Amino acid sequence: MVNPGSNDFHLTSGSPCINAGADIANLTEDFDRLPRPSGTHFDIGAYEYQFMAPSITAQPQSQSIQSGQTAILSVTAAGIEPFTYQWYCGLSGSSSTSVSGGTTSSFTTPALTQTANY
Repeated sequence: MVNPGSNDFHLTSGSPCINAGADIANLTEDFDRLPRPSGTHFDIGAYEYQFMAPSITAQPQSQSIQSGQTAILSVTAAGIEPFTYQWYCGLSGSSSTSVSGGTTSSFTTPALTQTANY
């Protein structure tokens, strides 16, 4: 479970409770009102582990800015929260240069004086 001491009884991946419960007719949602079952069988407990990988549903838009200005970049994600974010500087797909502090869904660049890719 995620954190029983704080009353968070959601299942974590790899829990033996996943797909181990009895299938109950007419029970279609868990305590969070999410679909049940999510896997091949019901999970044990009030919360169904949701097998939904996070995905980016809105990418940052390309921007042209004046030298010395900043740009605000943001993404929208879907899936089971919490999400984690990391912004990178470099060519598309490169994860070699992470942006310090770039760990939220939006990021404001420093004042740019030359071409940069994020």
